[in-house]
Formats: sequence, structure tokens, C-alpha cells
Amino acid sequence: MIRVSRCSFLLCVCVFLPFTPLFAQTIISAQITDSLGNEIPDVSITYKAKNAAAIMGYVRSGTDGRFRLQIQAKTDSILLTLSHLGYGRIDTMLSNKTSEYKFRLSSKSQVLKEVEIGPPPIYKKQDTLNFQIESFVSKQDRVIADVIQKLPGIEMEGDRILYQGRPIQKYMVNNLDLMEGRYGMINNSLPADAVKKIQIVENDQPIKILDSLVFSDRASLNIELKKFTTTGSGKVGIGYKPALWDVNLTPMTFNKTFQSVQSVQSNNTGNDVSKQLHSYYLDGGNVINSLGAVITPGESFMKLQNIAVPEFEERKWMDNRIFLGSSNILVKLKDDLQIKANISYYDDMQKREGYTFTQIFTPGQEVSISESINNRYDINNLRLGMVLEKNEKTIFLKNDLQFQRRWEDDDGRLLFNDADQIQQNKVFRDFGIANKLSISKFIAKQLVSFNSSVTYGETPQRLIVRPGQFANILNNDEPYDALRQDVSLKQFNTENSLSFSRKIGAFLITPRIGVDYQRDHLGSHIQLDGKQSERRDDFVNDQSTDHFQISLDPFMQFERKRWKLTLQTPYVLHIFNGRQLESAVLDGETRGTFNPRGTARLSVGEKTEFTYSSSYKTQFGDLTSLYNAYIVTTYRDIQRYLFHLRRTNSWNNSIYYKYADVMKGIFANLTYHYNQNKNNFIFQNTIDSNGLRTLSLLNRNSRNWSHGLSGNASKLFSDINTIMKINGTLAFGESDYLLNEQFGQQKNANYGLGIDLNNNSYELLSLHYKGNWGTFSNRLADGSRYRVTTIRQDMNFTLYPVKNHSITWNNSYYITNASGQKNQIFIDLMYRWVLEKAKMDIEISGINILNNNEYIQRFNADYAVVESYFNLRPRQFLISSRFKF
Repeated sequence: MIRVSRCSFLLCVCVFLPFTPLFAQTIISAQITDSLGNEIPDVSITYKAKNAAAIMGYVRSGTDGRFRLQIQAKTDSILLTLSHLGYGRIDTMLSNKTSEYKFRLSSKSQVLKEVEIGPPPIYKKQDTLNFQIESFVSKQDRVIADVIQKLPGIEMEGDRILYQGRPIQKYMVNNLDLMEGRYGMINNSLPADAVKKIQIVENDQPIKILDSLVFSDRASLNIELKKFTTTGSGKVGIGYKPALWDVNLTPMTFNKTFQSVQSVQSNNTGNDVSKQLHSYYLDGGNVINSLGAVITPGESFMKLQNIAVPEFEERKWMDNRIFLGSSNILVKLKDDLQIKANISYYDDMQKREGYTFTQIFTPGQEVSISESINNRYDINNLRLGMVLEKNEKTIFLKNDLQFQRRWEDDDGRLLFNDADQIQQNKVFRDFGIANKLSISKFIAKQLVSFNSSVTYGETPQRLIVRPGQFANILNNDEPYDALRQDVSLKQFNTENSLSFSRKIGAFLITPRIGVDYQRDHLGSHIQLDGKQSERRDDFVNDQSTDHFQISLDPFMQFERKRWKLTLQTPYVLHIFNGRQLESAVLDGETRGTFNPRGTARLSVGEKTEFTYSSSYKTQFGDLTSLYNAYIVTTYRDIQRYLFHLRRTNSWNNSIYYKYADVMKGIFANLTYHYNQNKNNFIFQNTIDSNGLRTLSLLNRNSRNWSHGLSGNASKLFSDINTIMKINGTLAFGESDYLLNEQFGQQKNANYGLGIDLNNNSYELLSLHYKGNWGTFSNRLADGSRYRVTTIRQDMNFTLYPVKNHSITWNNSYYITNASGQKNQIFIDLMYRWVLEKAKMDIEISGINILNNNEYIQRFNADYAVVESYFNLRPRQFLISSRFKF
């Protein structure tokens, strides 16, 4: 096993210890009454150390006049203060030890001075965190995403939003979910000044019929607008080198019973707006699966040889041309019935050009190859959907119908080892349709739930490579001019379940039965110089498979005081059938699996929470990957598998820690996980002296495991108008591999640390700093070891010299240990003139001012080290007008 260095351990301790409370606590509890013995609610109770000025804790009495205060002060005694309008104040010195008290307040009349008190930046009401928008917005912020990414406790990975390290389950505007997970479009176009507050609903149960029945540990985000309105953002810009355009027209309407987002966008400035159509919802719950119909692009068996893209802003490197249109509406009818409809289409073209140098470490030799790559990708995507939803205390109904059509045409030119010209052409077509129905209703005291989904897809595809490759395998070592690989995949899937839920005391019991069916047909053939080979067993796949599942899935939850427990013990009977070239390869094969999983959640006070999760699962590999004949996947990769029913036994464990002190603006989370997989197969890689790889499957047991530690912490410093965020990762693991008939273990380790600072304390200047450090190491069985380290620092200064004018300087600094790589600096500039009466901004931007034309990065890929040289966008200037609807 890899030993974690003491320095790495101390680093994690130093990062997260300041945000971790001490648990050796004193508990002060008491009841407060008036002179007649009546309980007094809402009494303010504070405490501080003896002779100290700073208040260390705060609580209010409940409706029964009682309170419970957790003392964390390291002192012999504390000063306790009780105050309430209409009653006399009490200041009393108490011993710092766990005790029970009774306090009596005397009535007192007070004449109050007129004061104005504004709401705090963050406050919590029950399970809802409220972020006051005016406390976090700066002069440069234009859309709500600019604000959300700064909020303490919230991180953004691209357009995906996470709270306390976990993805949000809902994104709503005025408590309505128009986009069904595709919230990137609203987030990037809703004006920040239209928003009153941003709310995080912790432990949110979005299905009303489950509200008092099934607890949740997920969070939802709601944007509360200042008023029902029509709003949105627009931008029109032009520029040079090459001729540039950037257009975004996204009007929005948010009324009480109607919401609409319409968008037309086009640019060639490196902004991939198609990401705004991605859905970021993950799952829909245990009892009722409220996640809508899911259509994912069909499996692509082949691809062009590509070049690794830089891990920084796309506008610096993406050579694109995209046109996008999207229409989304929500209508709320009587009885809370909602109808949602959406249609979107985009036409995207991207070019990628660069150079890669790859060192492959095989037993006994080192293979080095170079590739000069020039690829073009053309994508067209059409998607339509309609959702009918009724979400009430007595019934839940949701039907989601989705349709998708996708066209891809890719061309690539490649120079191999500075000598051989290789042309590649890929054609990919994808069609999918899906419908999902979820309905739940109480019958007597029992909740009955039914879920059903049906999905169908077709994915024909083709790869042509000139000149032909793999002559030793495909053409008896004879050179040939062209290789053509055709693949056709058709898939049908239906999943159905019926469950009955009943609450008995602190327990919820939900037995569930399910019936699932999957049918796939995979066809493929290889042509050499336009001719079909007679070697059908090697060149042709004609495979049909069926996978039938019957499951009994009991679910149980327990909730009492600070504890919340769940246990799920599904048993699944699998029946497999398969035919290849009219021969049965699986004939009624049956397997039974037992896949228990459970969670235990403990709340320690109002600020701290621990969750332990564990699961054991037996799963079987995708039957469409069990083909006997060859399939060429890239110009230098070919694979075939013996028809073998792949089995993987997985054991997963995690511990999640969450801390939140809303009054002090402190949020922190830490996650540890351990995963172990045992397989009844291993992938066998054979690489020749030219770097051509043959991938096959061997009936041999293999295993892999990994440990991981990751966390985030953030703090709001209200007095200096600063938000600080830090994050850290530590992971290491080991996996078996088989390379050129030699078996071994590959060990890897990954460490990372990041910091993010936002400061808006100065009237004339705002600052934003972001730094990330990461290192990845890999060690093979022969002792070969490789380490890649990267450092990235971004500093953003915005100067406000006079009213309505600003200048932004963005400086990015990249460091890597790639051989011969110089540290790289990027500078961007922007001038903005705000026209208040016209509600418009005029912006002049300069991107890549230093005209860096190449970015070099070094990374590990299994048993290889890759250095890539990616051609960047040239220096460019853009003048644009930004406005609001």
C-alpha cells in the first residue's frame, strides 16, 4: 500500500481543524417563567467568558420557556445574560459545568428609541438558510451565478451547484422548478438585481406527500425574486482575430402561475453554451423516484484520436461556432397541476489542434509515439420534452416524456511519428425516446407508489481510417488503403416497481417489488478496402441479449431525536439470454444478488452532523460490451471480448461530516470514503512497438481499492466584506492490470489544495484570488514511478476610478513540472461603462493579451505519461453591449 506522508496528513489537519468544533461541551439547561409562573418564550440568552467582551454563544427559549445551551469556553465560570422586551434583564455568573436551572423574570416597561435594523447577511429559519443578496453582490456582478459562486457553503463545478460538498437536488425560482435540472440557463442569464434573496432548504423533501413520512438529507436552492416580473439578460458583441461575434438574448417571465425562459444564443468566442442544457439532478429518492425521464446519448464505440484540452477557461482555447435556441414554459393550473414543456436545438462546430508525445511503459521496453492532431467536430442536437406534475399532500403524480435526436460528423488529420499521414472520419447518429410515470397516493393509512419507465434508443455509427491499420490482425500482415468499422446498437429498457409504505411509531416500512427488462441488439462489421471479409467470426458481430430482473426491495427508516437511520436489503433475481451469429452464448443463465445498503445520521446540536453510509453490491457488466468479433475503436485501438458474464462485487463506505455556524458565517464539510471492487475478469492490454493496442477480456480475478478524503470550508468576514473558501483532497489506491501478458499492480495517489478569496471592502477596488495546487503520482509493478504537479493562480482586480466606469485586470499564472515547460502567464483586460438610464453596459474586452499560442500539460494515463501541446486562441478584442429585459 502507498503510505501517506506525514506532511499530507498535517496539511489536511491544518486545513480543516480550525473549522471543527470541540466536543467536550458543558450543557446549561433551564426554564424561564414570570412572577406568576408562566413560561416565557423567545427570551434571548447569551454567554461569554468572565471579564471578556465578545459573546461566545446565543440561543432563544422555546414556547415552553426552556432552553439548552452548549458551552465550549475553556474557563471556570461564564457570564449568562437573559433579556426580553417587557422584562427586566438578568446577568448572572455560573460555574462552567453541566447543570439545570430555573430563572424568573420580572415585568418592566421600557421606552424604545427608534432604530433601523437591517437583516443579517445570512440567517436561518427552521431548515431554510437565507442569503440576503445585497450583502454579497458587488458592482461587477451581473447575473445570479456571479453571486451564488461566492456564497459561503456553496461551490460551483462549472454550472453544477453544490451545497456542503453535495449537489443540490432542486433549483427553483419562486418555489417552482421550471427547468427540471437544466438550471444553467437561468443561472447565467437571470439579472442579480432582480433577486431578493437566495435560499438553501436543508433536509428538503420536495414531494409533499412524503413530507412527514420520509426524511431527506438533500438540499434544494430557491431564488426569491423581488417581484413577479419579466426580466432576463441580453448581450450583443463583435470582435476581431478572427472575426468574432457573441449574441445572447434570454428573456424570462416569472409570474405566480406562469414561468417562461426563452433563449437564442450564438458565438465563436469559445463559450460552449450547450452546457446550459445539461441536467444536474442525480436521483429522485427512495420511496418515490421523482427524477424525470432520462435520455443519455447512446454509447459511442469509436472516436477520433484526440488531444487533452486545458483545464482552464474555455474562451482561451476553444475554437468554436455555435448556434442555440431553447424554449421552456411552465403553467400552473388549478389544484396545483403543472404542465412543463421544453424544446431546444443547437448546432455546434469545434476545432482542436495540437501535438502529443506519449511514453508507454510496457514490460521490457518503452514505446514512444508522437501525434500531430487536427480535428473538427460537428454536432447537431434536438431535444423535446413535456412534464405533467401534481404535487399535493394527498397525491403525487408525475409523467415525463422526452425525445432526443443527435447528429455528429467528425473529421481528423493526424501525423504519426512525424512521418505517416492518417485520416479519420467518424459518423454518429443517435435517437432516443423515454417516458417515466410516478404516482403515489394514500389508501387508508398506507401509501401506495407506482413507478414505471420505458426507454428506446438507436445508435448507428461508423469510423473510417486511411490508410488501414492493424494489418497483422486484420489482413495477414498485408498493407491496405482503408479500414471501415460500422456499428449499430438498438436498446429497449423498462423498469417498473410497486411499493407500500406505512409508518409504525418511529419506523417507516416500505416493501417494494420490481420488474425490469433490457433488450439490446449489437451489430458490427469491418470492411477492408471496401470489401467485406469472409472471416465472419473475427469481423462480424450480430448479438442479441436479454436481461430480465425480478426484485424484492424492502426499505426501512428509523427517526428519533438526533438519530436517523435507513436500511435497504434488495434481493434481485437476474435471468440472462444471449445469441451471437445465431448461436446461443447465454441460455437462461440465472443469478441471484443481495445488495444491502444503509445509512446512519447523527445530529450533534444545531451545527454539526455526521453520516455513515455503507453498501455491498453485486453487479453485472453491460452485455453490449461482450462481443466476440473485433471492433476498431480508434486508429490505434482494437478490441474484442469473449462472451463472458462479467461480475463485480463492490463494497463502499463513507463518513460525511458537516458543520454550519450561520451566525458566524462558517460552513465546513469533510468526506472520507473507502471503495473496494472484486472482479471475475481482467482487461488484457497488448501494445506493440508502434503503440497499437489490442484490448481483450480474460477470465481471471482482479481487484482494485481506493481511499479518499475531501473537504471544503468557507467563512464570511462581514466586517471586512470578505469571503474565504478552502478545499482539499487526498486519495490513493491500487488496481490490478495485465499488460503484454504480465500481471501487476498499479498504485496511484492524488493530492490537492485550493483557496478562494473574494474581497469587496473598498469602494474603489474589488479583489478576487483563486489558487489551486495538485499532484498526481503513479507507480507500476516494475518500479516505474511518475509524478505530475500543477499550480494555478488567478488574481482579479477591478478598479472603479469614477462612477459608472470600471477596469478589470485578470492575471492567470500556470506552473507544471512538464519537461521544457516554461511557466505561463495569461492577462485579460476589460473596460465597462454603465449607462444607467439605458440600463445597459458597454464593454471592451481584451483576451490573451500576451498572445500565448500554446499550452503544455503533462499527465498520467494508466501505464503511460502524456505531454500535450494544445494550440490556443490568439489574442482577441471584443466590444459588446450588455442589457436587461
